[in-house]
Amino acid sequence: MLEGLEISIIKKSNLERTNRIDSEFYSKENLKAIDTIKKLNPDPLTNYFKVSDGNHMSISEIFSDEGIPYYRGGDIYNFFIEHTQQPLKIPQEIFDLPTMKRSHLQKGDLLVSIVGAIIGNLSLVKTDQVATCSCKLAILRPANIQPEFAAVFFKSKYGQNQIQKFRRGTGQTGLILEDFDQLLLPVFSEKFRGKIVALVDKSFDAIDLSKQILSKAKQSMVSTLGLQNWKPSEESITVKKYSSSFGETGRLDAEFYQPFYYEIEAILKRKGYALLEDICSEINYGTVPTSPYTEDGTGIPYIKGTNFKDTIIDSEGLDRITNTAELAERFYTKEGDIIISQMGTVGDTGVVEKNQVGWLFASFTIRVRIKDKKNFDPHFVAFYIQHIAKPYYLHRFIAQASVRQNTDLPTIKNLYIPKISIEVQKEISKQIRQSFKLREKSNYLIDIAKQAVEIAVEKDEKSALKFIENTD
Repeated sequence: MLEGLEISIIKKSNLERTNRIDSEFYSKENLKAIDTIKKLNPDPLTNYFKVSDGNHMSISEIFSDEGIPYYRGGDIYNFFIEHTQQPLKIPQEIFDLPTMKRSHLQKGDLLVSIVGAIIGNLSLVKTDQVATCSCKLAILRPANIQPEFAAVFFKSKYGQNQIQKFRRGTGQTGLILEDFDQLLLPVFSEKFRGKIVALVDKSFDAIDLSKQILSKAKQSMVSTLGLQNWKPSEESITVKKYSSSFGETGRLDAEFYQPFYYEIEAILKRKGYALLEDICSEINYGTVPTSPYTEDGTGIPYIKGTNFKDTIIDSEGLDRITNTAELAERFYTKEGDIIISQMGTVGDTGVVEKNQVGWLFASFTIRVRIKDKKNFDPHFVAFYIQHIAKPYYLHRFIAQASVRQNTDLPTIKNLYIPKISIEVQKEISKQIRQSFKLREKSNYLIDIAKQAVEIAVEKDEKSALKFIENTD
């Protein structure tokens, strides 16, 4: 009768302190993982960290693009919190309020997402950058341990297994701060921990250099486009005839006719331009999922707008789908394709690399395939869309009537691309790709650190150290 069922038998005296009896909590996978960790004589996390959470005060009405970074649950996707793209900001005077002091971040803090769909995402505060965060994040402040080592452990499968085990709730799940004392942390020798910290430091250096190179690429693009000295006009009035306003655009909202849109368009078109439609062989929406997302790593990667990070298609955390045999060829990627987020984060882009060919892209994204590569480099065009067209073209023409902001095929097809020397484009593209490689190196080093920790847990430190040595 019980064939095919998974059964765990737990004594009542061994129940978790709140007497949880849900089957997932006592799954064989969870029990095996905790037994493996306990063989190493671990300590509770709270022996090494003070646990609190972020700001509880309602401040959503004062978020801005300038000021002090304010991190939320959705910002916890990089290993280093400083590399979160475009976090919300709050004014200095709000940050300085006594009620906000408890949420001020310090170098060495670990931030853990504790509310929402993505529980257990973790970021390390690596620098003294002034910042704060919301109560959707737990703040783990180290007392007597290297936070880099702890961050790697809790990013590893043995750390994540424990975190996911203690999720609570049915609709919106979460972690409660009181459960952090039940998370166990094995502490290895100083030599091994030092090797892990060194890998983390090298990873940070690589991603930091990547950001510097990408910033230089952006400066080069801005200068090439003639925008280095341009500042948006503070004039708030534009006078238009009916025939050249509503009669032509169908728009009456004042924001659409802001003078700075006309100013930047004139600069960008000064040396000539091409419409995206004229230099492409394909511009089309993606496909809807053909199956539920798989959980075992099988199926074809499915690119969504949330997978774009500064023109990179992030291969980590991609959803995968099956039942794709009948899909048309136009839904599959080729090297050099530009995928653009069509809804939500409108205008975020990613360029398909060699290892991402044959993937699928979502219905709320738009694929652009450049045919005229003699005159237009895909990486440069994507970079232009991300940093120039997104704020000054796509956001201007964004659909206003929808619940969620979005763009559409006609808008993308009519996007103007300035004509720039292909040699200059390729030089900027070279910087962009160099930045990508450094980002990949940074991720690789963190992966090595996680694997080494897992080997140390499952085997011993000697095997883990040998693994690190063999990857140098």
